[in-house]
Amino acid sequence: MPDLKGRVALVTGGNKGIGLTTVEQLATHGAKVYMGARSEDKANEAIKKLRSANPSLDDNAITWLPLDLANPASVVAAAEKISSAESRLDILINNAAFTVGKLELSADGIDSSMGVNHIGHFILVDRLLPLLKKTASQTDADVRVVTLSSMMISQAPATTRFDTPESLYNPTGLRDNGIISMMKRYSVSKLANTLFASELQRRMDSEGVPIISISVHPGAVATDGGMGLFPNFMKPLLKIAMSTPLQGATTQLFAATAAEVRKQKEKYGGKYLVPYGKVKEPGALATSEKLAGELWESTNELVGKLLPKS
Repeated sequence: MPDLKGRVALVTGGNKGIGLTTVEQLATHGAKVYMGARSEDKANEAIKKLRSANPSLDDNAITWLPLDLANPASVVAAAEKISSAESRLDILINNAAFTVGKLELSADGIDSSMGVNHIGHFILVDRLLPLLKKTASQTDADVRVVTLSSMMISQAPATTRFDTPESLYNPTGLRDNGIISMMKRYSVSKLANTLFASELQRRMDSEGVPIISISVHPGAVATDGGMGLFPNFMKPLLKIAMSTPLQGATTQLFAATAAEVRKQKEKYGGKYLVPYGKVKEPGALATSEKLAGELWESTNELVGKLLPKS
């Protein structure tokens, strides 16, 4: 990784798993890092752990940013806090995720898979775009937005549509907690992540803004969220077979920092990467510009209803 001194980064879900490792790597390479997390206690515990493991870290290298992606007001408050505290934002890593699990609905009635994984991050990027664009306009700037996706996008139903704001509340229409339904809800939310990343790139390109947007699949990683799907007797074997958090963080760190990505923007911009930093075609649904455009417009309209701009 390059020297990141003078650069500012935000990692959502940065207090555990891949996110925690990503925060550590960015900070130890010189970046000032905001750790987006809901719980202050868990965030402070994670920061204490990182400082203990890396005693040379500056006291201000890592800062907790209160962030609940299921709550639109919390997302806006987080964006406002970082925008008022910083004059630049070079790296935004949309890492947090509601993993495969039982159906949970937000206060607005939105399935948490879509609410956290897509809508919350959409609001965050939207509210941080002025700061990201300001940074991108500076000499020698290199602004990246990296969104964590998954190979599970291949399991999204071919009939998936995002053509109305209402379609985003629970795109699959599945409300039971069978494993297939849980996986499909997650898959569709990850499809939305990849479509969002590619559409963001198209929009930045059309505006002539040199921001690079990429979605990534981290690999099969032994994190608490993923391991929770399996019975206890399987976990020791799975930990051997699955990637470590550091291995899982490698592709999004490559997308966020590698000089090669900036030098070959046409190759990487708007693309879907798999371990370790390889461009891969994610399938017909995930490369549909029509579906990506529908998703963007429907999300923007829904956000306007949930949280009208002042």
